[in-house]
This record gives sequence, C-alpha cells and structure tokens, in this order.
Amino acid sequence: MISVSLYFENGLDLASVVGSLQELPLPVRPVYFSENDARPEAPVFVRRPSRQGITFVKIDLRADEQGFVGYQKDYPSGFVLYSENDTVVDISSGPEHTTVAMYLENHLSRSYVNDIFSCLVRHKPVFGYASEASEYDHRHRHCITIDKNRIESWIGRSLQKYITGVYWYTLLSDDVLEMHGVVLSDLSSGAITVETFNNGALHLLKFYNEAEEWRPHAERLDGICEKVEGIFSRRTVDTAVAGVTNFLEYCFVIDEWC
Repeated sequence: MISVSLYFENGLDLASVVGSLQELPLPVRPVYFSENDARPEAPVFVRRPSRQGITFVKIDLRADEQGFVGYQKDYPSGFVLYSENDTVVDISSGPEHTTVAMYLENHLSRSYVNDIFSCLVRHKPVFGYASEASEYDHRHRHCITIDKNRIESWIGRSLQKYITGVYWYTLLSDDVLEMHGVVLSDLSSGAITVETFNNGALHLLKFYNEAEEWRPHAERLDGICEKVEGIFSRRTVDTAVAGVTNFLEYCFVIDEWC
C-alpha cells in the first residue's frame, strides 16, 4: 500500500480541500462518506456489517450534498472518505497540524501520487511525503526485544521537533526548512527530481523511481537523515537504546522521540 500524507497549519478549510480532491482521477477521487446508520433518504452505495455487528454504510457525497455538509459538521476534527475502489482519504485535525492522508492499493498507477500532490499544493501544505507502508515503518517503527519481550514504539513523527525524514517523495515548504534550519540543497542534491510550486515556496523531491524500490535506497536515505541537522534519524535512536537492558530504562530513553 502507498500512503500519501500532507500536513497543513490548523484552520484549514476542509470543505475547500474536499472540493479540490474532486478534481482527482476517478480511481482515487473520494466520492463516498460513511455512516453507521443511513438516513432513510440517503442514497446508499453499499451496506455491510462490521466485525462488531455494526452496519457500515457508504453514501454518495455527490448525490447527497446536504447530507455531507451535515456529516462534516458532525465531525469537525476530521472524517474518512472513499473512492470507487476503496482508496481511503483520512482528513484529521490534530494538536500540531491538519493532515490529509490517502492510502492507495498497490495495483493503482503511481502517476496518481503526482496528481494528489498537484491537487493539494494550492492549500499551502507545510510538509508531505509518499511512501510504501513498509518504508514508513522502517523510518518510524522501532522494535526491540528485552527479556524475551518484543517492544514496539512509533518514533520521530513530530514535525514540531524536526523534519520527520526523507522518503520516496518528500514535500518541503520554505517555512518548515527555515523552522528546522535545513538547507534545501543538502537534500535536493540526493534527489533524482525536484519540482517547485507556489512561487518557489514549496519543493517536491523524489529520491528514487518506484515506491517498491525503497529497500536498496534505505541506507542512502538513512545516511541523509543522519547527516543533515534538523531531520529525524532513526540511527540516533538505535545508538541511544543500544545496551538498554530493562523496560523502564528503554521507556525513559525512547520517550524523547515518541
């Protein structure tokens, strides 16, 4: 699965973002929202029970615009949309940023990734990336075994602390570069393509050709993260936890990056 995530300052006009997403090619265009219980007048697309026995309903937002307006009001901090082929769009507002994350199945054309970035740059994202799920896990999922217990932690995901990493595609605003003291050329020199948007204030870097190729490039990208000050490096975490022998000590050390 390919994930494409863009980060925006809070206060983003979510209705405007949804409008922009309607310009995407049909396979990744969000056209359905979901409710647990469909209203009698709602044009239901599909209805199926979840594992918990709750009826899951998809409603065509194009045929039920008023219902979708009410849906957004009911979920002001975020909601999930779906395309015709179940591409998932997760729009959510957190304490630091509002994120628009899209999850594309592997059979879909990689050209849609460029379409997504091009569609959303008008809303002035501060950061973004696209990667295979396994690449994201490599960058941000830390695993360790202590006393035969396997412990897993999410690390390095706070954009307030650092640029969280470099990935297959990495979208960088001048604001986030300045915030963390990162010089664009220190990153763009390792990219195979660089596109610029928003009058030069936004930069889309591509570090290798296909998402599935991330493993042969992991060492190189890990090196960039380690070398460039202001970017999260999992190598720093690996060094810090080396020699940790008990769970409490591990939690104390790893907390800096969680």
